[in-house]
Amino acid sequence: MGIWSKISKITLLVISVVITSFLFYSILKDFLKGLNEIKQWNKTSYLIMVVALSGLATILYHIQSILVLWRINKSLIRKRRIHDILWISAFIFGSSIISLMISMMLRAGVHLSSEEHFIYLALILIGLWHIIEAIKTRKRYKRYLNHSKLNLDEIGQS
Repeated sequence: MGIWSKISKITLLVISVVITSFLFYSILKDFLKGLNEIKQWNKTSYLIMVVALSGLATILYHIQSILVLWRINKSLIRKRRIHDILWISAFIFGSSIISLMISMMLRAGVHLSSEEHFIYLALILIGLWHIIEAIKTRKRYKRYLNHSKLNLDEIGQS
């Protein structure tokens, strides 16, 4: 794993923690507000909940993929597996961030300031970054698994 991949992975982990923490804070604030008054959740509230829950799984995914892919001994990669649900959570997290930002931009319409446009577009790019990094990590993980399997086959044939 190259230095840029490591920096990218750690940066995405930190961004995931920040976004997920903010979303859970928002959910908790809405929940406590809802205790005082009768309030029904709308579609955006449920989407925020999906993003927050997938954010938790994505944090676990980043931690587990860092631990697995940074191993020097390739035989350890076969022992520690990155679960499929964690791979899926990274895709869901990235795509739900994109969906949430697009829905919020459409809801606000022309009333957005330039700073808000910048924030929404930055979060959309972060969502794309999560998806691209998950695809790259998945390919790297499969390559390591195939490489160690080939080495074991060569040893067995000797």
